[in-house]
Amino acid sequence: METVIENKIDFEKKVKTIIAYKLKVDENEINPLSNFVIDLDADFLGLVDLVMEFEKEFDISIPDGQIEKIITLNEAVENIRTYEKQKMLNRSGGRLNGAYI
Repeated sequence: METVIENKIDFEKKVKTIIAYKLKVDENEINPLSNFVIDLDADFLGLVDLVMEFEKEFDISIPDGQIEKIITLNEAVENIRTYEKQKMLNRSGGRLNGAYI
């Protein structure tokens, strides 16, 4: 399923909702700098599961080497946006239609 998020608030909210669901924490516990391991008690397998959910939900592919670098909401949002942008540029021949990425 391909997801296009039209604005920044919706995009960040969706990422935060996925994090809360996969790490089994309340969304209110997650702030932009919350460390998934230190603050939210995720282990490496939890991070892998989280990244796999991002890949599924946003129809992207995140290289294995990036998993350990995605440990906060901000980092998740930035990485997903980067891979979404790459995917959209590849599919559109380099043109974007104004969607938030």
